[in-house]
Amino acid sequence: MFPSSAKSIRASLLILFVAAVPRPGLTDDDVAAAPGAVQPLVLESYPSISGALVLEVQNDHAYHAQDRAAEANDLYSTIEPALAVAFNRNLSLQASLVFEPVEDAQPHQSREFDRQGLFAEELYALWESGPLSLRAGKMNPHFGQAWDLAPGLYGVDFAEDYELTERMGAGASYDLGNDTVGSHVLSLEAFFADTTHMSRSLVRGRSRVHRSDGGPSNTGRLNSFALTLQGDAIPAIPGLSYNLGWVRQSSKSGERAESDYVAGLAYALPISDTLGLEFLAEYVQQINALGEANRSRRYLTLSSAATWNDLVFALSYTNRDEDVRGDRDNNDYLLQVSAGYFRPMGPGLAGFEIGYKITREENLKIGTAGMRASYALEF
Repeated sequence: MFPSSAKSIRASLLILFVAAVPRPGLTDDDVAAAPGAVQPLVLESYPSISGALVLEVQNDHAYHAQDRAAEANDLYSTIEPALAVAFNRNLSLQASLVFEPVEDAQPHQSREFDRQGLFAEELYALWESGPLSLRAGKMNPHFGQAWDLAPGLYGVDFAEDYELTERMGAGASYDLGNDTVGSHVLSLEAFFADTTHMSRSLVRGRSRVHRSDGGPSNTGRLNSFALTLQGDAIPAIPGLSYNLGWVRQSSKSGERAESDYVAGLAYALPISDTLGLEFLAEYVQQINALGEANRSRRYLTLSSAATWNDLVFALSYTNRDEDVRGDRDNNDYLLQVSAGYFRPMGPGLAGFEIGYKITREENLKIGTAGMRASYALEF
């Protein structure tokens, strides 16, 4: 199993390949080779190396904004290689790298392939035996799924706020299910924010994270925790998956520990050999958000997607409600609609998407149109 990288087009890939919708022109081998698909590990000799690669070029043009400083064009690339080195049937080293913009664009300025850096998002040892798996190193703790699975060009944007990435830690996962009730994976992880030299980036320098920077889980100790339960492949309700979770992120002295809760459902419904539907809903509540005692946030993501042959149409909405005691509250939202075309090409899958989103952040509305070309493969 590869690290959880390449999230920006994973949702569309999963809709096409894992929604159990038979699609003309694709063989069983095509489906098994789809990036993000869970496959049995069949190795004849060790050590063995396998991996995945996602390449993207995206252009976002914010052209209708109440604040003219937000109107700009952003053209950038994202490259996400993932590598797995298996030493034997149970033990492997998992790594995922990301090459993307590591700094925000300057106000009033458009950019083209600027401020992009390469960094290690995950690098950990993984041990698996039957329903039990253990991992330790730099990893992305489990919490929520909308930041990965919400479909469309911009479906994941707000949900990425609560994605947990680049933590040093250790964790255990155990599948409580079986063939009768499906898969129900319980995970417990302890972690802290990465402050090692791996928090830097190459090409375009991203400065190292320091303890003095503060923030949730930036303590240098294994005193932040994630407890999650994820279920799918449930025979009684084919196509249904769910996730439940709790995270406590400790902070340095003077800051409050952040507590987050998540509940989510996803459902894939095949209509015919060429048509399928997928729905997702996820709710997250953050208490003491960003380590601040007077700040709380609530997220609600609702999305749907339809596949017709090689086409994907997606509609999603995310509401982000933020309460700050003694200050103005923010009720932000993101509404996006997009369409994509995905087709096997060579050893991988090529895609092209167009989309439009309307966002309101801090009471300012922005309209953005964009497009993305992508290519994904496993080896």
